[in-house]
Amino acid sequence: MTDKQKAETNAEIELLKKLAHPSICAYFHHFVTEDSNKPDTSTLHIVMEYCDSGSMADAVTEQQQAKRPFDHLTIRSWMCQLARALAHIHSLRVIHRDIKTANIFLSDVGKRVFDLKLGDFGISRLMSSQTNFASTAVGTPYYLSPELISGSGYDGRADVWAIGCILFELIALKRPFAGENMGQLAMAILRKPPSKPPRDTPQDMLELTLKLLQKEQTSRLTSAELLTSSWIQDWITQVDEAEMSPPRPADPTADPAD
Repeated sequence: MTDKQKAETNAEIELLKKLAHPSICAYFHHFVTEDSNKPDTSTLHIVMEYCDSGSMADAVTEQQQAKRPFDHLTIRSWMCQLARALAHIHSLRVIHRDIKTANIFLSDVGKRVFDLKLGDFGISRLMSSQTNFASTAVGTPYYLSPELISGSGYDGRADVWAIGCILFELIALKRPFAGENMGQLAMAILRKPPSKPPRDTPQDMLELTLKLLQKEQTSRLTSAELLTSSWIQDWITQVDEAEMSPPRPADPTADPAD
């Protein structure tokens, strides 16, 4: 590894270490192996938390093939977990820059809804302490925000846009913007409204989606505003109360053998 590669590797490792959060794939260990046949070649291995239920992209594909929409409980639970993860990384002045369904992993811990883990921070960057805006165009085309498409400065709200795209995709089982090529996709993101969602989409869910997909980034919610929105907070309160509730006492008349 060159000195530059070593520095970049160390920076990525340090970033992963400080991002510890229940809804972010946990970093455990890393090591470097050398190729005896290529003395100047080394490979970095990063040991991360194992998520046993694939990615959100896999789940979307499965629902598409079955022509079965996600239930609204699942969508809301996943969005709450994502909102918490995003607010956490932004509080550390980190922009993910490549949030998409393929970078969100699922873990079955015996709950009604899979636990969600945001991963793949390989192209994340720290926000400058002097400005909140960055200007390097990165990310996956379908989830790129208008400011990334146009090449203007962006901040954490580029991640919020990606979350809006994901919320729409979970609701409609299709992406909010499409095109036969990159040029058409870019024009759709810049100028067209999102595709129409299913008619049975709850109004509060639809309103939040549109707030996340505001083309003008100054009109778009920040991750902190997303986390404190009533749609998210109402659900978090319900979940926290359920987890804090004591278990139901056993029925004293029940047969122990049953």
